[in-house]
Amino acid sequence: MPVTRMKRGWHDGPVLRSYQTWGYPVMALVAALVAVVVVLRALRRRDVGAAIRGASAVLLVAAVSAVLLRTLHPYGTSTAALRINLIPGDSIRDLFKADNLDAVQNVCGNIVLFVPIGFLGVLSLRRRVWAVTAAAGCFSAVIELLQLTVGGRWVDIDDVLLNSLGAFLGAAAAWAAIGTVHRWSASRRPDKDRDAFP
Repeated sequence: MPVTRMKRGWHDGPVLRSYQTWGYPVMALVAALVAVVVVLRALRRRDVGAAIRGASAVLLVAAVSAVLLRTLHPYGTSTAALRINLIPGDSIRDLFKADNLDAVQNVCGNIVLFVPIGFLGVLSLRRRVWAVTAAAGCFSAVIELLQLTVGGRWVDIDDVLLNSLGAFLGAAAAWAAIGTVHRWSASRRPDKDRDAFP
């Protein structure tokens, strides 16, 4: 299938390069400032739980926005023939055959990209690991479908699986952290309070 040339536009010019250079830092700064405001307002009410949930919700929105920014812009000035992979492990195997370093970067990148979403999803939504993982997997699948309309992108089931794994690892870490904090708090509580609040 012949290569389709794309007209030069914002996606391959200085506008996109500037957006990619400054988009993430600006997004992180805004999210941090909003999270600080949310935390301070909650702490004024002496509600630590609300502070954690509120800050996590703000950072979760920022993480989702960063993923969308990273995945839904076109690549380059041309697109090769559309490639869709629906066979788990197929594209990963091809990458390792072609370039081990690129394969490792691709696999690790897709996993790490969704770790914050899983971690912050549990902290902000107070949902179980499987629920957050399933929601993140659906989000990743929607991104892959949207990439059908974006130049220079592949639609790949392996990306969905790796993203879901990253979300699972993040969600499991958050759930473990919550359990550890609860056990630590219970151990410091007086015996009579422990009996009153099991």
